[in-house]
Amino acid sequence: MLDSNLVEYLDVSQEYIAEESERQRREIERRQGVYRQGMAPRQIADKDVIIVDDGIATGSTMKAALTSVKNKGAKSLTVAIPVGPPSTIEELKKMADRVVCLYTPEDFQAIGQFYQDFSQTSDHEVISLLKKCRQNTAKTGAPLP
Repeated sequence: MLDSNLVEYLDVSQEYIAEESERQRREIERRQGVYRQGMAPRQIADKDVIIVDDGIATGSTMKAALTSVKNKGAKSLTVAIPVGPPSTIEELKKMADRVVCLYTPEDFQAIGQFYQDFSQTSDHEVISLLKKCRQNTAKTGAPLP
């Protein structure tokens, strides 16, 4: 979902949009392969889904995630984030059943301003955390994430 006003304001070419879209699609496929490690995607139809992010600025990524999850038949959608600008939070409330945001400062400029360390999470860290989660859920008999 593109913000046509922003595209026009920044004078972004359709060629750039097409190239970047393809690059992002390839990166998504790469991450899915690396993170899922051969596991099939979880079925979310008729499930209550919580989408968590470390913070939201424009909300574009979260809006895309909400649309995708909604199209897969989720029963309900909850957004859970620690920080975001008030205007974006209000937009998300129109798309989700519930939005939980701990802090909505009026002077919001960037997510990183609210973190001491806002470095990217590496593939290795994600894989390690997913492995621990699968091991813990296997011990308790809970469904795998």
